Amino acid sequence: MDLIKITSAYEFAKHAHDGQFRKVPPNEKYIEHLIRVADKVADYGTVAICSALLHDVVEDTKYTLQDIDYIFGKEISLIVEGLTKDRDKIKTLEKIKVYSQLDSRVALIKLADKIDNLNKPLNEKWAKEQAQLCLGFYIPLGFQYHFDELAKELESLCIRIKGN
Repeated sequence: MDLIKITSAYEFAKHAHDGQFRKVPPNEKYIEHLIRVADKVADYGTVAICSALLHDVVEDTKYTLQDIDYIFGKEISLIVEGLTKDRDKIKTLEKIKVYSQLDSRVALIKLADKIDNLNKPLNEKWAKEQAQLCLGFYIPLGFQYHFDELAKELESLCIRIKGN
């Protein structure tokens, strides 16, 4: 593990998301979500941890993929690019599929992100929609890339949500 690089990614993400809060739970600093996602993927090494910490930077802050590439390198910027939503939901799913083929850590981090988001859902309707999407797309993708533990955790969470 490269603790210097991980610390740098943490500090960058913390600065980039400064002043941003999650809706659920109310008033939680955004960095807390990123830390939980990074913690879920910690066994997969420095690049996975850094990418998890940075996965929402391009989507939610003033920083660009070029900034990520310049500071953290092509490997991390490629993963972050694969995790950055497109305006079109179908294009986002296709992008995740394609980028997961280039680097399976895209699928890994997306599973961890979905688990964290669904553990504290915004509302019941949103949670049920996300659970359906996960059961049909993200969970099979997780199993495809052998992230079985996270895929099973997400599957269990989604089944519980759909049963409510």
